[in-house]
Amino acid sequence: MPWSVHCTYAPIEVNKFELIEKWEPDEPRDASAIPQLCKRVSYEGPIVLDASTGRPLNPRGRTGVSGRGLIPKWGPNQAADPIVTRFDPARPTVVQMVAIQRKHGAREWAIPGGFVDPGDTVSKTLRKEFTEEAGNLTDPEQQALFTRLTDELFASGRVVYQGYVDDPRNTDNTWMETTAYHFHCSPELSAMLPLAAGDDASDVMWLDIDDSIDKYANLYASHKEWVDAVAVKIRRSKGGKRKRAS
Repeated sequence: MPWSVHCTYAPIEVNKFELIEKWEPDEPRDASAIPQLCKRVSYEGPIVLDASTGRPLNPRGRTGVSGRGLIPKWGPNQAADPIVTRFDPARPTVVQMVAIQRKHGAREWAIPGGFVDPGDTVSKTLRKEFTEEAGNLTDPEQQALFTRLTDELFASGRVVYQGYVDDPRNTDNTWMETTAYHFHCSPELSAMLPLAAGDDASDVMWLDIDDSIDKYANLYASHKEWVDAVAVKIRRSKGGKRKRAS
């Protein structure tokens, strides 16, 4: 509900500091005491602070939960999400994406992404998160192959979304924002790229981009919306090439 709508409001206060302390152990637990808060970048515009608490206000409105919840920082938290796609080598018309199953919460399937650490760039985070969550290979030769192929894959990409994320962890005072990039594998690369789950992923797979598949239809947060848009462009591009060839 937008902040502009006046109503009786009693949100639940959630601060799981024992779970998120590892990210910012020195940050004060009162947002009003953080001098760098208003310097943080938000794709939603200037950060607005609540006059009574000093806490940042979620730009999309009330969520029913106040506090820092399960998210590392007060206010906007920047993430990076690499959407990696291919045409299935065994079914050339089927578009697939690299999907990981999250270890925490409801163990949803998702794009392999994560938070942008202080001092890191979005591009570095994209590569790091993909490697940690989809490239946990123990065989040295397989790891070397994965590294070489991901070097090739991440040499180019395009932004498909940048902004607020409708994440279930959002609260009135902290929220997720992301930059989602698309990387499409060549036929040779897609047939050779090995995958192995690691870090925050319990499983990883090439998942068909198909609404009839539960894993895809119920992708985490806003992920399906971004992948749907990517898949439309990929299919149009492939269809256009076939028409020109004929």
